[in-house]
Amino acid sequence: MRKWWTLLGYEIKYAWLGLRRHLLVSLSAMSAVMVTLFLIVAFLIVGVSVESFSKRVEQDLSIHVVLDPAIQSEEELQSIQEQIESLSQSDHVVFSSKEEELQLMIEEKGEAFQLYEGEENPLGNAFFVYAKDGEQIQELAKKIREIPGVAHVAYGGKSVTGLVALLAKVRTIGIVAIVLLLILSFYLIYNT
Repeated sequence: MRKWWTLLGYEIKYAWLGLRRHLLVSLSAMSAVMVTLFLIVAFLIVGVSVESFSKRVEQDLSIHVVLDPAIQSEEELQSIQEQIESLSQSDHVVFSSKEEELQLMIEEKGEAFQLYEGEENPLGNAFFVYAKDGEQIQELAKKIREIPGVAHVAYGGKSVTGLVALLAKVRTIGIVAIVLLLILSFYLIYNT
């Protein structure tokens, strides 16, 4: 046991001497490792933030499904909602009555539409459909259009699909950058 303590003391003594003799080399090695680890942490933070942001954006994307104004009964509304929910790309569906649709119209287009409140409301009931994956929103909108009783489907078209594709590319670039920095850091640490 005493031999181990002697050997440990010997190694510590010569490590300290080596550090004193080659102070600049030791400082440059430590700074290279610190800078590399800092870059890895920075890219990981940016990567996680981009991932979180893109997931939130994709979760907020919805399809506005406007129903035929003739559809008023609870059974018909329930049937259409069940058909939409049964689609594999559909995550959840939120009902919007024609009164709520009019309030949205007033908020977006202005107070001139207040004339249609009450019995004069020409709008139909609607659903807001949220996709499980933002990349499937176009395919989901196409399937919803085929359901009887659906008058109009709006999801943003090419701008939404372009945004989803851009977010996917940003995530891929972030992952590649993090992997490259990890490889670079292992190489620098190995060399130092």
